[in-house]
Amino acid sequence: MWRCKISTQEELKKDKSSGSSDREAFLTSIIEALNHPFYVIDTADYRVLTANSFSRLKVGSYCYKERHGFDSPCHLHDIECPVDIVKKTKKPVTLEHTHRKKDGSLRHEQVHTYPILDDQGNVARLIVYILDVTEQKEFFAEANRLANVVRQATDSIVITDVDGCITYVNPAFEKLTGYTFAEVKGENPRILRSDKANYPEEYYKELWQAITTGKTWKGEFLNKKKNGENFIEEASIFPVRDQRSGEITAFGAVKKDITLERELEQKLLTSYREVVSLKEKAESANRLKSQFLANMSHDIRTPLHGVLGYADLLLKQAGLPGSSREYVDKIIKSGEGLLKLLNDILDFSKIEAGQLDIFPQTFPLKEITGHIKTLFELQFQQKKLAFEIKIDSRAPLNIHNDKWRIQQVLVNLLANALKFTDTGKISLVVDYSREDDFLLFRVKDSGAGIEPEDLHRVFNPFSQVQPGSGAGEKGAGLGLAICKNLSSLLGGSIEVKSEPNEGSEFTVAIPADSGRIEAGESPDVSEKNEVPMDDSWKDKKILLVEDNEVNLELMCDQFRATGFDSLLLARNGREAVDIALEHSPDLILMDIQMPVMNGREAIEELRKKGYKRPIIALTAYSMREEIEKCLSAGATTYMTKPINFNDFFNQIPKLFTLKAAGSGSIKMSANKITGSVSPRVREIFIKDVKEKVATMEAALAKEDMEADADVLKRIVHTFKGNARYLGLMNLESVAIDLDPLLKAADSMTRLRDELQDFVVLLKDILEVNPAEQGTG
Repeated sequence: MWRCKISTQEELKKDKSSGSSDREAFLTSIIEALNHPFYVIDTADYRVLTANSFSRLKVGSYCYKERHGFDSPCHLHDIECPVDIVKKTKKPVTLEHTHRKKDGSLRHEQVHTYPILDDQGNVARLIVYILDVTEQKEFFAEANRLANVVRQATDSIVITDVDGCITYVNPAFEKLTGYTFAEVKGENPRILRSDKANYPEEYYKELWQAITTGKTWKGEFLNKKKNGENFIEEASIFPVRDQRSGEITAFGAVKKDITLERELEQKLLTSYREVVSLKEKAESANRLKSQFLANMSHDIRTPLHGVLGYADLLLKQAGLPGSSREYVDKIIKSGEGLLKLLNDILDFSKIEAGQLDIFPQTFPLKEITGHIKTLFELQFQQKKLAFEIKIDSRAPLNIHNDKWRIQQVLVNLLANALKFTDTGKISLVVDYSREDDFLLFRVKDSGAGIEPEDLHRVFNPFSQVQPGSGAGEKGAGLGLAICKNLSSLLGGSIEVKSEPNEGSEFTVAIPADSGRIEAGESPDVSEKNEVPMDDSWKDKKILLVEDNEVNLELMCDQFRATGFDSLLLARNGREAVDIALEHSPDLILMDIQMPVMNGREAIEELRKKGYKRPIIALTAYSMREEIEKCLSAGATTYMTKPINFNDFFNQIPKLFTLKAAGSGSIKMSANKITGSVSPRVREIFIKDVKEKVATMEAALAKEDMEADADVLKRIVHTFKGNARYLGLMNLESVAIDLDPLLKAADSMTRLRDELQDFVVLLKDILEVNPAEQGTG
């Protein structure tokens, strides 16, 4: 239905000509065909006289109501009314309005208004048509925002045409390069290329190939500023496509000056290389230092072994005059002092290198105090000093830490107290802080004390602070430094209080870690490591391997002094292997540092060739890594030189067989789980052994064991790892021997005998360590 009107109905009635009607219809068709609002307004009352469908206005209504939703003409509101303007000026006018649609939405519209004058020349009506410019305004607003971003960007932005000629650069480009837009417009960006740039032509071909095929290229350029200064740019270059056709119409580039970054990277790289070089030099120096210390240990311990060993033999001589016995005793004490000094130097060196390890275990607190009492009681009596040990009743029975290192700290402190106290009393008081679960070991003495100005350096290495008047023996000044470092490694601390001539008090705080120990767990302290001297081993064949004639003769003399004469002798590893394979000795004492073939190589070869009996590594290297190498080679256990032969002979019975273990292998009495292992851990281990024995026996019963290869390897490897913690040195030794054989074997069946021996050993462990009733 057409709603367009050019004139009123009365005017149409007056117009009788058919030509006028035809014109009206023609104009109405044209107006209705327009795709934007078109209408005619009466200037007298703002009524809509004619409107096309696109305008969505009602003929006869008022424009301000229809277009803006107002109740009065626009000139009473913020919107400027074109009707009023045209009535005044009688000229066409174009304005922009924000019109509210009936759904409440706003549109930006460009309003074009033209006057229709009456016979008197007054504006009687207005023709209005409107163009919707909402999207156009939004487009230009967005374009303006983007232009501002480009203009204010800190990185250089360059736009070129498809031929690579510059059509735009932003201010950041001008600031960086020194060129204005006018100077580079129409130029190729290569005008910035530095004379020192040595990129191959392929570099630029790859760039052009990427962007002309629609890809983004990223890379770097060495460019030159207008003033000749070189700089490095990181560039991202990309094609710009026409949104409709998709054709590439331009290329854009975002470029960042990374000169400072590259310079910093180069400095960091140089610094890194210097650090790596220094690290390598330090590691090399540390290796040389470690080797020097190991060699020093060996070179000092080897002759010291002879000195102390022969001095010990002299003391065993019947009829030795009293004065001579006194001299020999002093020789032994001096040698032991030298040995302690050597140990201190090695410990301190390892502490400095960060290589001193802590091995926590669960043990009764009384083991430490008992050891201290045994060690010092006689010395205090000889010096006529009172000595007491007090333990806080609240202290836990068992603690979890490194027993040996705690003892080392306390022994050092008590030895110092003994050295610098001539009269009075020395005490070891063990307090307990339940709040933080710490033990406080307080070593008090009534000795000379320390001057206030010296207190701050008592823990410094090589610092020989002289208590009181300076009386007393001098040392290397390492003892207290080692105490401080060990206290820290143990998770605690050490401090000192002292007054000249009033004595000193050192307090060592060590975590008890009693929370680790479940209720009811109590290490068995009834079992002692010492084995009474007996003669049960003297019918065994023993092979002594030592290249040093003095030490070899010393060991022979020590064995003869006990009444044992059946010895096999070898002076290098090659002789040891040959003799051992020919005579099958029950025990081998193997020196490590030897010519022709060293001890580790000899042990490895013997294990590979089936020798399964115990081998004790005798080494002057006391550093843990050297000892670990001996054990890894297959040694059953080790002893460091100088050897304490009294302890050594007491330990020998542990290494011999109690009964045969099948296929000629040996089961040793060292199959008893150590007493420091808690009952709960002990029972878990026994249960695990039972399960693994059943698994291994099931595998061994099969003709082809290949399907169980991984399981068997895993079982042996597990025992290799946890045997030592339980004190099962024999199990550890056998597992260490068997583990590499299993890894290298192409068939499990070929190792059936070795695996059966391993099962026999596990069964013996179960026999020696029965499960408690109601467990397992």
